[in-house]
Amino acid sequence: MATRHWKEYLTRLGFSDNEASLYLTSLKEGQLSVQELSRKTKLSRVTVYAVLESLMKRGLISTVQKGKKNYYAAEPPERLFTVASQEIGKLEVMVEEMKQNVSELRAIQSGDKPVVKMFEGEEAMLIFQEKLLSAPVKEFYEFGNIDAIRNAPILGEVASDFFERMDKKKIVRYGMFSSKEKDPISKSDFEKVKKLENIDEYSGNVSVFGDEVIISGMSGKFISVYIQNKEIADTVRALLRKLWKETPEKEIKKTP
Repeated sequence: MATRHWKEYLTRLGFSDNEASLYLTSLKEGQLSVQELSRKTKLSRVTVYAVLESLMKRGLISTVQKGKKNYYAAEPPERLFTVASQEIGKLEVMVEEMKQNVSELRAIQSGDKPVVKMFEGEEAMLIFQEKLLSAPVKEFYEFGNIDAIRNAPILGEVASDFFERMDKKKIVRYGMFSSKEKDPISKSDFEKVKKLENIDEYSGNVSVFGDEVIISGMSGKFISVYIQNKEIADTVRALLRKLWKETPEKEIKKTP
């Protein structure tokens, strides 16, 4: 493959143009002095010294002393895979840190104004799953009509592994549902379910977790309104927690 493609790869790995150029030159030419590297790369000697130091820290350049003079040589190209793996590891750690601290950016983005968005169809369910599974939460509350949920085709198509992924994250789900057909069923030890009695007829669904509230309409086209605001989420959560405490316990069978 042409050297220019490898220069692009190195740049995408976080190498500066000078670092990529000097490494590839050293790989091609073998052992060279600073003066020779300066001449072949057209970089000043001061720049060459700085770049060499950077590449040596990455383990990509070694030095050999001959007499009173130092010569520099590139390590085998396979070493780049180690460097790439190290960068991937750093990125994975950074992504986890970003997830844990994303609320700071949310505060900057929204300020005192809530973020409100609407989604339809399959996208609505996928957004709900993405928001819940990526949020650093250990519990969420849900209020809904279990008959409407069961009769919504989109839920069965998209939510096949949703609850399994929730269990792996050990997210406890407090579900309060009305039903005229079949009683709600707990699917795992992380799912606490209560049936609502003597309640007006409705077909929607309300969920709250972290600083986020999702209100969904189940009849007709599946539509969800997403609200991101701590004050609103805290208010809805307080209401649902109160409802949970005041709803009588009833034995709910778990699915086998």
